[in-house]
Amino acid sequence: LFPSVHRYAVAAVLLIAAFAGIFFYQDFTSPNLIGESSASTEIVRLPDGSEVTLRSYSKLFEVSSSETKASYILDGEAYFKVTTNPNRTFSVSTDQAEVQVLGTRFVLSDWGGTSTIYLEEGRIEYTSLDNQQSVELVTGQTSSIKKSTGVPEVTTVSENIYTDWLVNQLVFQNDSVAIIFAELEHHFNINIQAQPNILQENLSGSVQLDSLNSVLGNLELVLGGSFEQTGPNSYVFSANE
Repeated sequence: LFPSVHRYAVAAVLLIAAFAGIFFYQDFTSPNLIGESSASTEIVRLPDGSEVTLRSYSKLFEVSSSETKASYILDGEAYFKVTTNPNRTFSVSTDQAEVQVLGTRFVLSDWGGTSTIYLEEGRIEYTSLDNQQSVELVTGQTSSIKKSTGVPEVTTVSENIYTDWLVNQLVFQNDSVAIIFAELEHHFNINIQAQPNILQENLSGSVQLDSLNSVLGNLELVLGGSFEQTGPNSYVFSANE
């Protein structure tokens, strides 16, 4: 019986080693949460001197960091000031896109089913993770990748549309109510429902993001209706009859 027992013992050792290898591989390759914000912005300073300002209810994960490459994952929205280093690539990924830079300033967001980047300074490459289509952006340009299409679209926009939250404002220029609601949902960690005809309306203007009640009150006046709170973080907008 010894040979059979020996074979079973060897198999058991190999199986344990395999599970241990999987455990350690997952442990050392899983992203590490290095920054998280709640109701206010948080500043995260990276080892290379780069600075990341996280918008409310956002998270930043570190995937890897070495002398030649640094990789991060963003959940939410953040303003990046990346230290210039021509010998080191810096990349940030969302669910739908990846941006690679050498040293620049940009705003990256991932909410409302869309990943969007605004380039304040420098030059970057923005890639769709769905189909690997890439675009190069220069200062003042923005690109959005929608979950429904996966195709990066490039436009030139006003800076304050994408840096407004840094000064506690929401600026919109002919934006649909659906987009405005989606941004408010992320900023205040809430859910808003409304009829399709309301969501399709376009608005231009700005509001202070001092408090949720004041923002909803201003939108009630503009849209001609009212918000009803249906849960701790849930609201329904109804137009006046």
